[in-house]
Amino acid sequence: LLRGASWAPFLVLLGVYLTLHFVLRLLGSASLEFDEAEQFLLVQTLAQGYNTQPPLLTWCFWGLSQILGESLATLTLLRLGFLGLAYFFLYASARLLLRDPRRALLVAASLLLIPAIGWEAICDRVHTTKLCALCLATLYVTLQVLHDGRRRWFLFLGVCLGLGMLCKYNYALFALALLLATFSLPAYRNRLLTRQLIWTIAAALPLV
Repeated sequence: LLRGASWAPFLVLLGVYLTLHFVLRLLGSASLEFDEAEQFLLVQTLAQGYNTQPPLLTWCFWGLSQILGESLATLTLLRLGFLGLAYFFLYASARLLLRDPRRALLVAASLLLIPAIGWEAICDRVHTTKLCALCLATLYVTLQVLHDGRRRWFLFLGVCLGLGMLCKYNYALFALALLLATFSLPAYRNRLLTRQLIWTIAAALPLV
């Protein structure tokens, strides 16, 4: 996935962007945003779901807290991790489709034009950020299934689908839209409907 020196500019820019926001968040207000405060309350127990949300975010926060401690820095690191994955998989998908690293970089940077991602995801919007990361990961893996078709991509697709349903319930709408879009093209439909699809189902069902 990271073959070639052309990945370096994107990874450096993304690293600088996330590091700056991590530092600014910790140097800024010590007051917690709503989603942040909620996570500090919910992480006290492990459950199959929390309020109206599936458990993936809180489980991740709990696991990371066992290593780094329960703090604003840990939660900020987790949130920015999801944000970084969103940019990463969008860039990877654009590279796959456009075959031009410079244009792919512009595609990834276009997320900055969406207020909910470019700004609000830094301050709040924890659930939206993880949803974007899972959706874009699913898109990338689906493109690999359609253009590569090796078994591992079918397995990864199942993992993405399973984690997506543990991420946010409206992920199902994205997955359905992506499925319908794929089935609308005969060439893609034939690539998806193979015996390899059983690996996707086998990976997704236990997670769901």
